Amino acid sequence: MRTNSFIFTADVNSAADMQQIEMLRNSIKAVNKMAKQTDTMNQYRCEHGYDDWKDVTPKYRVSLMPRGPRRAAAIADGRSPRAYDSCLPLRHAERIDVYVHAAR
Repeated sequence: MRTNSFIFTADVNSAADMQQIEMLRNSIKAVNKMAKQTDTMNQYRCEHGYDDWKDVTPKYRVSLMPRGPRRAAAIADGRSPRAYDSCLPLRHAERIDVYVHAAR
């Protein structure tokens, strides 16, 4: 494996896997909301001389990478057989790799 961001692979036909993706997205959304509130509080403390805060709290994002047959999907959409070589549309995925990245 080349990345530490990989979380799991989900099957698009599994309701449990799709629910797990939604729960992960909601969790990351809550973490980012708390990080934003912390940054706002720290900025206030810094501006009013209570603290010498400089760093921002890390934020995260969930990436979904569709996996499946690309050639057949492109032909079904009336496109060139090589049209989806770099990125398969989510609607054609058989599996989805889920990643969590630190947002910049």
